Amino acid sequence: MKISSSTTLSSKTSSRIGIAFVCLPLAYALVVLWIFPKWTVDDAYITYRYAENLALHGELTWNVGEDPVEGYTGVVLPVLLAGAISVGVDPDLASKCIGVLSFLLGVLLLYRIGVLASIRPPVIAAMLVLYLTLPMMFTHVYGVLETTLFGTILLAAIAFLLQCLKPSENSDRDEVWFLLVLLLLSLTRPEGMAFSAIATTTLFVSRWLEERRFPRSLLIRILLLLVLPMTAYISWRWLYYGSLLPNTYYAKLPIHEPGRISIIAYSPGFWHRYLALPVYSGLLVALGYLLALKKPRSEDSPLMERAVASTLIALMVFLAIVAIQYDRSLAIMRYSYRFFVPFYASLLLVIGMMANGGFKGLLMDASRWRIIRWIPLVLAATLLTAQVYRHVKYLFPEIVFAEGYQQLIRDEHKAAGLFLREHIPETEWLIVNADAGATSYFSRLKTVDYGRLNDKALARQLLTLREKVDHFFSYDPGAAIFTSVAADSVENSELITAILSDSRLDRYSLAQQYSTESHPYYHLFLYLRSDLMFAEPGNEEPLQPQH
Repeated sequence: MKISSSTTLSSKTSSRIGIAFVCLPLAYALVVLWIFPKWTVDDAYITYRYAENLALHGELTWNVGEDPVEGYTGVVLPVLLAGAISVGVDPDLASKCIGVLSFLLGVLLLYRIGVLASIRPPVIAAMLVLYLTLPMMFTHVYGVLETTLFGTILLAAIAFLLQCLKPSENSDRDEVWFLLVLLLLSLTRPEGMAFSAIATTTLFVSRWLEERRFPRSLLIRILLLLVLPMTAYISWRWLYYGSLLPNTYYAKLPIHEPGRISIIAYSPGFWHRYLALPVYSGLLVALGYLLALKKPRSEDSPLMERAVASTLIALMVFLAIVAIQYDRSLAIMRYSYRFFVPFYASLLLVIGMMANGGFKGLLMDASRWRIIRWIPLVLAATLLTAQVYRHVKYLFPEIVFAEGYQQLIRDEHKAAGLFLREHIPETEWLIVNADAGATSYFSRLKTVDYGRLNDKALARQLLTLREKVDHFFSYDPGAAIFTSVAADSVENSELITAILSDSRLDRYSLAQQYSTESHPYYHLFLYLRSDLMFAEPGNEEPLQPQH
């Protein structure tokens, strides 16, 4: 079957239109990156603390000199920031640079995968436009957790998987890079290990079927470049932290508390706001294939078609496994759909790959039905335009959120941390019932996080209410910070109420109270042990609570 010259002309024209169509969203993204608030989420300061302790004290731990606790999500980001700190670069600046570079590299990788998968330029352009305009992407670029970094490394792993599956003269080199990227992905977030297992299995089986013999060289590479390094890292973590799994895993396990729901429970909101219209547009184009009287002959080799199909299946299996795991994990720090953003570009790839065949079919010459075959394309374009409008519309709330959170950190968490650093000896313990990142980072005090991320006993969820209260007072903390929804009293959980009503708290007095206009229902109450209720050692003037 011969493709007509009009189809070739349409392909060239659509390629130019696609490139031009991406230029405006790219300019839009660069402008938004410039004006977006350079905010920092509280959990990022946990990573900063680990990175600083590693760079300055050689200990990848929460409290230097104490039993180490793994309270970070993945080891890559704290190690990168420790390197930055060791050469004099501020971790906040370094992490924001990593976020921006990851976002921009994601654009190139998404385009590269589209080309490798032989996706038509207009479909690639649509994926890039949706990626470049997603409002939460800018929030996470500057929020400086590993969200954007992980999403970009995942795209790199997908690109190398596709490169390894397609016919190539440099298959050995591609496999080495592929496995190194998988290693990096596995060390960035635990979900990366799941994709590594699925991707290496996909490549191994494909090589076996293609070569019709056992791919011994590939197996050796997998063992040397991925399995052994990960085994060494997990063994070190077991010896260093005393656990095969990170403390964050136990902290996010489901428990029966009011307001505690799974991560996946927030997926309907993400679906309706950011995914439904792209999926519907992709289905329109895919189903539009049925309207083409002539079916397109593939321009790719059978091996290339198999490579694209294998990559698509591996990606979909991975996303399904992540969804199952998230359905049993608690939604901690779930701002701006944090747990969905790393997989957004991958979801766009799934939609694009499935819609691509239909797009090819609709471009076939069918003169009698020329108008009909354009209907699904026009409808799909309309839906995508509406989705981009949504992206622009929801950008302003993201800016407001980031600005408000920035003010919250400055007025409450950072202020409390600097106060403690000035007035409390470094030998004292600080206990924070939630959001322990910024206060502990700026105070430089040894800290117990009653949010469970950095305390093994609390994270395992084996303590009774009475034991949790006793655990609190066993540290004889010099300071304690309680969050509250009320401005005149501490209103929090049953646990905090039990601590505040315990007679042992009589030794403590309210020293400071922090509030901010941006979060009228979020307040910090700072209590100090009675012997520390003085402005300076030897000064008999007690500190007066400030509201």
